[in-house]
Amino acid sequence: MISINNLNKSFGKLKVLSDIKIENIDKGVLAVLGPNGSGKTTLLKCILGMVIPDSGTIQFNNNHVIGKYRYRENLSYMPQFTNFPENLRLFELFDLIKNIRNEKTIESELIENFGLEESLNKKYLIFQEELSKKQISYLLL
Repeated sequence: MISINNLNKSFGKLKVLSDIKIENIDKGVLAVLGPNGSGKTTLLKCILGMVIPDSGTIQFNNNHVIGKYRYRENLSYMPQFTNFPENLRLFELFDLIKNIRNEKTIESELIENFGLEESLNKKYLIFQEELSKKQISYLLL
């Protein structure tokens, strides 16, 4: 469960988040909607510990998480755009995700279900052009 209370973040004079309060986001999928420049990415990066808020609290399972990072092992995040090195091969991408997650994977099942056996040695950039974003999102989660 994620709870956010009075979260604030500014970049210089630009106030991006102002007293954001979200209570009891339970298990499931969270989508943050809003116009460009409204602070969606900053909010998500604060939750992930990638941006430190100026003030306020973020709790995960009733534990304060600002400045801590182990809780992220229990979160998944899929940005709108992924940016991996162009020379990264698909099998290396799988290894990268496995190393980040450090948990049991269903890699073989995904490779079989998506028919990726012949693509594992392809560079990610080429592979990305062959699959839809929806398929890539499913693979990375």
